[in-house]
Amino acid sequence: MTVTYSTAIDEPENDEAEPKAEWGWWGSSQGSQLSKTGRVGVLFVGVLSVVFMVVATLIGDTFPKDSDSQLDYGQLLGPILVIAINTVALVRARWHPVALFAVSVFAMVVLALVLGNRGPAVTPLYWVSILMLSIRTEGRTFYLAVLAGLSADILVSVNLRINDLNLPLSSGAFGDLLFSPVMNVLMSYGIFIALGKVVRNQRRHKLVDEVQIRQLKQERDVDVQNALADERARMARELHDVSAHHLTAVIIQGKAAAEIFETAPGEVKDLLFGVVDQGERALRSLRQLVEVLRIGPTESQSPQPNIQSVMSLVDGCQRSGLTITVDIGSDLSDIDSAIQVSCYRIVQESLSNVLRHAYGSRVAVAIRRDSGSLKIMVENDVGVSLDRDMHGQGLGLVGLRERTEYLGGVFHAGPSEEGRWKVQAKIPLEGFIYQ
Repeated sequence: MTVTYSTAIDEPENDEAEPKAEWGWWGSSQGSQLSKTGRVGVLFVGVLSVVFMVVATLIGDTFPKDSDSQLDYGQLLGPILVIAINTVALVRARWHPVALFAVSVFAMVVLALVLGNRGPAVTPLYWVSILMLSIRTEGRTFYLAVLAGLSADILVSVNLRINDLNLPLSSGAFGDLLFSPVMNVLMSYGIFIALGKVVRNQRRHKLVDEVQIRQLKQERDVDVQNALADERARMARELHDVSAHHLTAVIIQGKAAAEIFETAPGEVKDLLFGVVDQGERALRSLRQLVEVLRIGPTESQSPQPNIQSVMSLVDGCQRSGLTITVDIGSDLSDIDSAIQVSCYRIVQESLSNVLRHAYGSRVAVAIRRDSGSLKIMVENDVGVSLDRDMHGQGLGLVGLRERTEYLGGVFHAGPSEEGRWKVQAKIPLEGFIYQ
């Protein structure tokens, strides 16, 4: 039968990080060495056990004597050897607590029979073995080991008690003789077992707390990584929306100016003014974004775009060649700034797509409050596509959908029944309206 011991309360070890054993039996069974404190502790318990045995034999007047009734120290060599063997077993107590306990019980029995007294036989090694057994084992292994140790200890105690009083086993006082040693052994075992279980429970709770702390740290790290990923995605959306719109207008107006430079030179000046205007708008928008992202106590001094800023956006796109009609409600000033910025970005990206894919088309922009929601619609006719010259990454509509859904809204982009291209977003205002 293979006996296994509970290692639930053992601290995790890194065998690769520890040096190989150089002390033979002095090291552990798994190749790592005992710490300096552990080696000192083993030696201390062994020496203390020898001292305890000698003192107990002197106090109990059971010290070996020669024929002249003089103390015979030579006869203590055998008991000291037994204690030395028990001390060696203590080295491996952490990995073999049952083996240590068995050796300690055997040593106790030998010492008690040799010295004729149980007192000097129950050395500190014996109590440490009970303590280690209760700390390192549990379940059936623990109970069987304790039962065997108790039985051996009680039998030796009762036998020495009977021999000391020289009473036959059939004596009527057998019950009284049995009670005292049994209670003594049970109380001794009970104290050290209770102490060991308290230590075991404390160590188990400590390890459970450490595991929970590690889990919380891992969850925190995951949350931090997710937050960083969300922030990167948000920054990417902002940079895309800010740069793509203005740069698209700059490129379109620049190309238009180059095409009509010779045929209509009078219109080139207006187109170049539009290029400069869009470039300045892009620079201002990027500065606003940098100010928002800057780390420090200074708040951004540049106002963020809002719904009213859409009109300035429309003016720039009209100068770039679009025909735009605008319908903006008059009761939108109390809407949360986060929704207003998103509304502006949705219109901005939609008009950028019109410039890129339907240049010269007619566009309708509508922003209105409807039943607790903000509805945004950008619809355009079919126009000239410049996408063959301006390759995008396809992130615009994805970013618009993410913006809308982040605020709890619904986003849709696609052809309408009339054959036009329509972008629609509906964002709930509940919880975002300042009262």
